[in-house]
Amino acid sequence: MLDAEVLNILDRINPLPPLPEGKDIYVFKVPLRFQMDDTATTMEANVEVAGPAATWKDWQRDVQRTLARNQGYPTQLIEEGIEGTVKVRVNVGADGTIMGQRVVESSGSDILDDEAIDLMRRISFPPLPEGRDSIALTIPLNYRLASNSRRG
Repeated sequence: MLDAEVLNILDRINPLPPLPEGKDIYVFKVPLRFQMDDTATTMEANVEVAGPAATWKDWQRDVQRTLARNQGYPTQLIEEGIEGTVKVRVNVGADGTIMGQRVVESSGSDILDDEAIDLMRRISFPPLPEGRDSIALTIPLNYRLASNSRRG
C-alpha cells in the first residue's frame, strides 16, 4: 500500500521540472514518512488544544507520548540494521515550543543524529506547568529494531 502511495505521489507531481542544463540524469533523495494513527484514519477527528499540564509528572508523561507518536526510524538504517541512542538538548518555551536543539551525544550515525534533530524541529511539547517560562532538557532518543530488542 505504501509503495502504491509513493507511485501516486510521483504521478501527482509529474511532470518534474527540466533537468539542469548539461545534465542527462539528476539523482536526489526525497525522504517520505508515513504515519497512521486514530486521527489519520477517521474523518471527523476531535481536536483539543492542550492547556498547561497540572504537574511536572503529567507534563513528562505528555512529552513521552508526543515523542512516541512522532519518532521515526530512517528506512535505510532499518535495512542496514543500524541502531543507536542520540542525546538531544532542547530549549522549551512556556507554550511548549522547542526553541533550540542540538546533539550533545551522538549515536555514531549521522543519519540517526539528523533524524533526532529533525524530530525536534517538527514537534512541540505541551505547555509547561504554570510558573515556568522555559526549560532546558536533555532527551535520549533510542532507535532500536524490534528484532534486536530481545537480545541480551
